[in-house]
Amino acid sequence: MITAQDVMITDVYSVQEEDTIEDVMKTFANRGISGAPIVDRYNHLKGYISDGDIMRQLGRQDKARGYVGWAQVLSFYYGYAVPDSVNTTEIDELRLNFQTLLNKSVQSVGTKKTIVVKDQEPIVNVSELLARKNIKKVPVVHDNTLVGIISRGDIVRFVVKRFLDEHS
Repeated sequence: MITAQDVMITDVYSVQEEDTIEDVMKTFANRGISGAPIVDRYNHLKGYISDGDIMRQLGRQDKARGYVGWAQVLSFYYGYAVPDSVNTTEIDELRLNFQTLLNKSVQSVGTKKTIVVKDQEPIVNVSELLARKNIKKVPVVHDNTLVGIISRGDIVRFVVKRFLDEHS
């Protein structure tokens, strides 16, 4: 039986619960990742932080115009044209929210109830979980200690490699 341990990536970037959002955003940008498990000093899983969690903290939902947030901040900071639908008060509010957000702890912004799988979970179950929950990746734990991460792509690559190995 193929398990999560057979497919997972063990070189996992994780963040400490006391790290700031600024630290995490720099790491996301430098590593080209969109999320990371949150761990304590013993590598026990405490949650998960994603770019979506950060965006929700920064932006706000406007019923008439939809999501207001990242696009306006980027427009403001990088000199792009700000849509006419966004007024200067909103830009000032977003700038203040952005500065405040940078100093928050990862644990205060991230998801605390994280979906995880155990290292001995059959890969079929992991695949079904990812599809059912519509998530891209999930941390893998052994006794609540982070030991890896597994994504839909990891599963696909594993299956394709085995297929090719059997038919070559």
